[in-house]
Amino acid sequence: IPGQHGTEYRPLSVTNSPNQPYLEFAVRTSDSYFKDALKGLKSQDTVGLGKPKGTLKFKYDKPAVMIAGGIGITPFRSILQNMAEGNLNTSVTLHY
Repeated sequence: IPGQHGTEYRPLSVTNSPNQPYLEFAVRTSDSYFKDALKGLKSQDTVGLGKPKGTLKFKYDKPAVMIAGGIGITPFRSILQNMAEGNLNTSVTLHY
């Protein structure tokens, strides 16, 4: 995203289900050039996206325990939202 010191790049976790027609991200609040630029975005502003980094695979057919802390809950939120939308009845326990 455009920032005070040129283009700002950061990896972010998607928090919404892949079934949605939009992307939703969660970030920790802090005072940084990137966060200031992010907070300053307005509707219809253009941002760039890169290729996904990292992997988190989830087997929807097996019971699971999810353990998360802080902003690390974001990928689990995406998985749980996807499960709710698909009416999947897999047993999942989330410890946050």
